[in-house]
Amino acid sequence: MPAQRKHATSAYDMTPHMDWTSAVFNDCIYMIGGVNVNDRPTSLVNIMKPFTRSIVKAPSMKQARLKAAAATKDTQILVFGGFCHQTALSSCERFDILANRQVSSCKSDDFYQMLFYDSEKYFASFY
Repeated sequence: MPAQRKHATSAYDMTPHMDWTSAVFNDCIYMIGGVNVNDRPTSLVNIMKPFTRSIVKAPSMKQARLKAAAATKDTQILVFGGFCHQTALSSCERFDILANRQVSSCKSDDFYQMLFYDSEKYFASFY
């Protein structure tokens, strides 16, 4: 008879949500934003650590958003666009992984500069 697989355990009770965007850094999967069980946009950031079978909470983003795009650059995660309620967002936020905090956000006027962050091109698609 095969061994029973144990369920993953969490470091805290993760708030159920869906439609988040994700980014991967080292052995961690960052689950960013989405909507909660009441279908309301959220700014939550959860970090899943598959090798330790744990999920930990990171500081929330400043802007609640769902269906956003994300990219990693060195030790940062850039989160672009998405929606908040019925409004399409043209803003972005930057999360410093090593400091474990949001470090900046930008409005649509600065968005072009963020797409060419540190002379490298980043592309984001919006719905």
